[in-house]
Amino acid sequence: MFEWSHCHRIWSGQFRDDGAEVEVRIPIPVDMEGSDGAAVSARHMQVDTQDTTLSIAVQTSQGVQLLFSAPRLYGRVKTSETIWYTFGSAIILS
Repeated sequence: MFEWSHCHRIWSGQFRDDGAEVEVRIPIPVDMEGSDGAAVSARHMQVDTQDTTLSIAVQTSQGVQLLFSAPRLYGRVKTSETIWYTFGSAIILS
């Protein structure tokens, strides 16, 4: 479990590292709605992975809201092998 602060809120997330693969699970805030007023789903997500950076944002009716930003990661991301999906009230990257 890890925590980070953004926009005066504390968000919690989980990660798993088995040596060959890292999985990050970031919760989607319960009160957050997509740009069309529906519950947040993959169609509202903007995931940007680069070699050493990662950011996740949601398109809401108030505009784009950043959920997570890592401007400098510990290691390199294999962007061509990165997948992401929503599951329940979380976004999962591996």
